[in-house]
Amino acid sequence: MNRCFKPFVKLAKKFIWLNAGALCRVLNRPAENGVLILQYHSISPLKSRELWYIHPSLSIHPRDFERQMAIVRRYFEPVSLGRLLRWVDEGQNARKLPLAVTFDDGYRDNFTHAFPILRKYNIPATFYLTSECMDAKNPLWTTELRGLILNSSRSNIVLSTLACAHKLKDPASRLGAIRDIKARMVKLPRNQREIAMEEIRRETAASRRHTDEMKRVMLKWEHVERMLRCGMDFGAHTMTHPSLPHIPVDEAMVEIAGSRTAIEARIGRHVLHFCYPNPGDVPHFNARIQRILKNFGFLSAVTSIPGRFTWDADLLALKRKGIYRPYHRSPAEFFFWLQREALTIA
Repeated sequence: MNRCFKPFVKLAKKFIWLNAGALCRVLNRPAENGVLILQYHSISPLKSRELWYIHPSLSIHPRDFERQMAIVRRYFEPVSLGRLLRWVDEGQNARKLPLAVTFDDGYRDNFTHAFPILRKYNIPATFYLTSECMDAKNPLWTTELRGLILNSSRSNIVLSTLACAHKLKDPASRLGAIRDIKARMVKLPRNQREIAMEEIRRETAASRRHTDEMKRVMLKWEHVERMLRCGMDFGAHTMTHPSLPHIPVDEAMVEIAGSRTAIEARIGRHVLHFCYPNPGDVPHFNARIQRILKNFGFLSAVTSIPGRFTWDADLLALKRKGIYRPYHRSPAEFFFWLQREALTIA
């Protein structure tokens, strides 16, 4: 941003925050503006340099998350994703701008840090689960990759399966290695990804302690069952977190259906909502994947494309407002960005 405009942006944020109540009454008209779906991943008190299991930008401090949920409760109408869809289908309106809270992947810190805050403010949320990572069965592959590279005692690695080599001499080079290796692995079918991961384990000389720690990063089914009893909802996020457009169609169908079946078996109700894994520099969904979801009877699918949910939106390509650590640190800034998103013309 040009330096000349920064003071004006700061002033605008302050004005919006000081006049939040009045602005909400004037601007938050759902029939005209659509609604917001917030996208979270991790809620953790760990400092950025300590967050080995997820990119630090994807993790919000519990203190900041509570401030955000206080704003959501005061100035918006927090509803479940299912209720949001029913409102759209029935043409209902709300006193305040409706807003849905969602979490991707299924990290255990969703239960330990986010869930108590959601209960405190009586805010429902939808958690999208990577089913084969539950109960410490398997680490999420992106988490395992980060853990292996960041904790390795080796100064370099050579990976023949991915045709790459990396020096691990300092934190910057390790983070660079993670970015490059992830970009090479994200498009791989499951069997090739597992072969590559096995070579990474050997090359990084992974210890049993680190492997066990990686498995404990994700939710347990008992956490899900407790959250379910308190009004939280759950959706499917595939079995192993592949990039669906880049794997064989049969494998994509197994990933989608297998995730839903596993979750339904544990929560005892139909899973109607889906979340596409692995956004970033490659497409994380396409028309083929949408057709599969439609044939399987899913009511909605959320993306990582920034934006709002308008009444004419494709329910299998819903946009969300991603909430990241480098931004929205103050209540005023969080409120400012939500209002800006709500008023953006889709």
